[in-house]
Amino acid sequence: MNFYNTTAESYDKLHEQEQNEKLMLAKSIIIRHMKLTRNTKVLDVGCGSGYSSNFNCNVTGIDPSTKLIGLAKQRYNHKFRVAKAEDLPFNDDEFDLVISLSAMQNFDDADEALHEMQRVSKKMIVISFPNRIVRFNELKEKLEKAIKDYDLELIDTLHHRVDDIFILKKR
Repeated sequence: MNFYNTTAESYDKLHEQEQNEKLMLAKSIIIRHMKLTRNTKVLDVGCGSGYSSNFNCNVTGIDPSTKLIGLAKQRYNHKFRVAKAEDLPFNDDEFDLVISLSAMQNFDDADEALHEMQRVSKKMIVISFPNRIVRFNELKEKLEKAIKDYDLELIDTLHHRVDDIFILKKR
């Protein structure tokens, strides 16, 4: 996390455009499968500076970087807190939608993070990770294993120039 705390001030310049593109793609699929209202509870896992938390819903964002969480709190009127994906401080089935854009490759334990995301999700999970990284196939296999282990349904996959986006539904 030292990397993200050190680079927090320049994070937005590097990632804002692509994060917004991925969020728009993901939102287009999400709204086909679930109705989003102001009361919809959304958890953004690995929210960074908050761009992927840009929903008109009841959003909570978590990230292990204190500096990125500080930026998110300045930018958006949502709840943000420092926490790790592998140990989500929330109840089972607490969120209608769990989203994690371009964060899974940074988790200490992707298997445990996937377990935690499915545990706190009631309806849908949206996960993306970079499609050009060396670990892409490894992360995709972990996601496929989680789909099987947790009886999730892969309802759509989107290819973005930087990430592949996976839309999962709880059965």
